[in-house]
Amino acid sequence: MGIGNRLRETLYFLLFALRGYPIGSTYQQFYSQYRKGIPPDLLKNRLIKLLDHARNHVPYYAAIIEKMGNGFHENPFAYLKNFPILTRDILRNQFDRLTSDDVSHRKYKLNHSGGSTGEPVHFLQDSGFYTTSRAISLLYSKIIGIEPGEPKIFLWGSERDILQGTEKWTAALVTHLTNASFINAYRMSPSTLYAFSRLIHQKRPSLIMAYAESIYEAANFFEKNNLPVYPPRAIFTSAGTLFPAMREKIRQVFQCEVYNYYGSRECGAIACELPGMQGLWVAPWGNYLEVIDENGNALPPQSRGEILITSLSNYVM
Repeated sequence: MGIGNRLRETLYFLLFALRGYPIGSTYQQFYSQYRKGIPPDLLKNRLIKLLDHARNHVPYYAAIIEKMGNGFHENPFAYLKNFPILTRDILRNQFDRLTSDDVSHRKYKLNHSGGSTGEPVHFLQDSGFYTTSRAISLLYSKIIGIEPGEPKIFLWGSERDILQGTEKWTAALVTHLTNASFINAYRMSPSTLYAFSRLIHQKRPSLIMAYAESIYEAANFFEKNNLPVYPPRAIFTSAGTLFPAMREKIRQVFQCEVYNYYGSRECGAIACELPGMQGLWVAPWGNYLEVIDENGNALPPQSRGEILITSLSNYVM
């Protein structure tokens, strides 16, 4: 006999709370603030808190702030524009000086980039980062009507990206409690796509989260082979550009709304399309985004450029 979705949610939150990840209470806090209206100074205050920590505990940034002066409390956004951009080389060469001096008092893990833009680079992420990122991801789902314990399928490349902060011995339990199933997006053979079709009908997911190219390939395959599709309530696509023609094909085949989701291993859940909203919404608890031109100059809203991301929840590095 299976357990109910609400019980799954409760046990999932309890498991992580006991391990030092208060995902449930953090998620409820974020959702409450979202419903009541996010405090106008929330982003500013989180950035000030981060800069205070960097000044007091991170040698690399303490030296920079000492040269620039401590005048970031009035306008931390303008202050941050004068910070040097963190590169892979700086991260490799200054790893120890980028690590907070209170690291021994923090629960953290060593992670690494995917290496899609070059040689992978290592970095540290603490429990606050994992908790915040997971809570934001659950919030994005909640806003489109999906509760944490409802069935979901991930058409994804790395299961560990989904199970952030999870040791191997608890991965199977977490997968069960979150009511999640996984299909490897790196092995998109006909047999895999048939298996995906069968899983959809067996699982009847409320949500499918997928690589954009992979779910588009699946939509074309299902249509070409006349495979019936049980419609989920929503699909999140990530890890690639969701072009209009792709969105329309996916929506047509799966008979549900398709939302663009932006995240990364380095910064967690970053932004997501939401019902009735143009563009992607950046949850202000997790990251601060800037858009710059090729010379590093800030660009106005609606401009195309490079994205700079400052994590607001990772204090260990």
